Amino acid sequence: MAGGVPAAAAAVLAAAERVGADYVLLGNMYGYGLVGGPVTEDRPMAPSSVKGRVRVRMWEDARAAYEAGRVRVTEVRASDFLGFDAVSLFVAPEVLAGTPVAYPVDLDVPHSWSYVGDVARVLVAAALHEWSWRRAWHVPSTSELSVRLPGRGGGRAEARVVTADRGGAGAVGTG
Repeated sequence: MAGGVPAAAAAVLAAAERVGADYVLLGNMYGYGLVGGPVTEDRPMAPSSVKGRVRVRMWEDARAAYEAGRVRVTEVRASDFLGFDAVSLFVAPEVLAGTPVAYPVDLDVPHSWSYVGDVARVLVAAALHEWSWRRAWHVPSTSELSVRLPGRGGGRAEARVVTADRGGAGAVGTG
């Protein structure tokens, strides 16, 4: 795996193996691909994007290390973050600066969100319990809010959210 996230993931896995540390990955739902309905941990991985394939590879590499007896691993999978100061590193700086950014989904369709406090609790629980190793866990999520709704209010400038077209145009911005 060359560069970026794959290289960083491989380095973290190698470091955990080298020092005998347990490895708890914070993953996401990209590995499941396009799904029309609830997703459970036992659903087969079927990535439909480069990000999804990278995440699946990270998990497969970690599980292979576990199976080989080199490290204990588990993965906690979360949806998009929701909660106080929850931001996307790919969008938030631009939104906060008032710069338009693309968001390529239907903004009014129900979407899964993971509350950041729940993410932290599941990560800690997975790290502390013997039964957590070798498998993935999902953070409890809600599918009741569209992408448009979390951008409203919260004591900050309301985000103007516009669906990106197939060419990547569109914007999310403050207003």
